[in-house]
Amino acid sequence: MTDVTPPPAVPTPSDAFTVPEVAAALRVSERTVYRAVESGALSAVRVGERGPLRIPPSAVRLGPARSSVTAPREGDPMLNNEISRNPITDLAIPPDPPKAVLTAREPFDRLADELSDTIDERRAAERDALQAESAAIRQAADDYAAGQQPDDPGEAARPHRERARTAETKIAALRLAVDDAGNRYADAIAEHADPWAAKLRKREADALAAYRAALDTALAALTNLAAARAGADWLDGFDAIQAHHGRVQPFPGGRIRIKTRETIQRGDIDPRKLLAIAATVAEPTSAPQKAAAA
Repeated sequence: MTDVTPPPAVPTPSDAFTVPEVAAALRVSERTVYRAVESGALSAVRVGERGPLRIPPSAVRLGPARSSVTAPREGDPMLNNEISRNPITDLAIPPDPPKAVLTAREPFDRLADELSDTIDERRAAERDALQAESAAIRQAADDYAAGQQPDDPGEAARPHRERARTAETKIAALRLAVDDAGNRYADAIAEHADPWAAKLRKREADALAAYRAALDTALAALTNLAAARAGADWLDGFDAIQAHHGRVQPFPGGRIRIKTRETIQRGDIDPRKLLAIAATVAEPTSAPQKAAAA
């Protein structure tokens, strides 16, 4: 007798779609749907070892991996995809926001977190429904085999499906609330953009001056480092007898070279990459012999 074992954590409500239904809804071939399932781009559950595939509505609507079979949807202009744990708070803004912007952001983030939690609750309820129904089907099969009349397997999943439906209704309301809060947040950013940008321009000028001063200090220190290191190496190898015979090279001055595997490409480059390379100026590999002898 076939054992029906649910895969863990795969959301599938009772009204899941068949492959032909998904193909028709998304206007693709059935083979495209099968390929999406095989690659993991589309969530699906197989009933039994060789039974038909069933695809949950949430997978068809959103596409867990943003696959090529994902159906487009409208609305939620400031809402990221549903698979993100924090679909709203990833919206980054520049530093030093005005108080009014922070005030508008607070309900935006709060509602976004509640929406994310409710989406998680719906998925958990769908998973629990699948597991409960599969376990009930297994039990019903055992009852039939023993000559007993089994209970309705669908009853085991009923409370979990109710949870999922309640969560789905709440999600719909929260999406509207998030959209409204996001619009107010966007309006606050636009309203204060000019003075906010002026403040950041002043901060930019101060930072640029500090950056240039730091570079001047670093270049002076590097020049001093090069002369001191090269001079110590020259003195460490100085031989008076060779000098008597004119076979000593004069001090060539100091130079610092860095060995790096980094590739410096032509065109735009992040200056922090150059600074990171410059920061690899190594310590001397060993103490000068004369200093050690002293």
